[in-house]
Amino acid sequence: MNAIRSKRHRSIIAVWVAIGMALIIPYLIWCAWLSLLSTEGDVPAASSLAFPEGAAIAADKSCGSGGCWSTFTVRPGEDSSTTELTSYLETTYDGQVSGSFWDPRTINFTTEIAGNTVVVTASYWITYD
Repeated sequence: MNAIRSKRHRSIIAVWVAIGMALIIPYLIWCAWLSLLSTEGDVPAASSLAFPEGAAIAADKSCGSGGCWSTFTVRPGEDSSTTELTSYLETTYDGQVSGSFWDPRTINFTTEIAGNTVVVTASYWITYD
């Protein structure tokens, strides 16, 4: 009886290990794919930064030596100001947005007030101090 129970127990453990490996290996391949095949031309999308609801966003991609970056010109919603938007982004993220499960790359960014808009410059490759 114990031999049968022990054999069944080992089979259950083997099935769970196989399921775990079937889930982990594709994710590790995906992370390796992002790391190995990413280029300096990769830039973050506006959806990577959680801009407040109601903000109007215009995006642009620029490149120079050392990589490419996204420039988002953000007009705050009617209920907030450019100072509040800049403060929100800087205190919430402190200049970096950690990667997500689907894209584990870290996004570095800066903010600058330009009239009634906030200019956010974001990149995977360039570190802003």
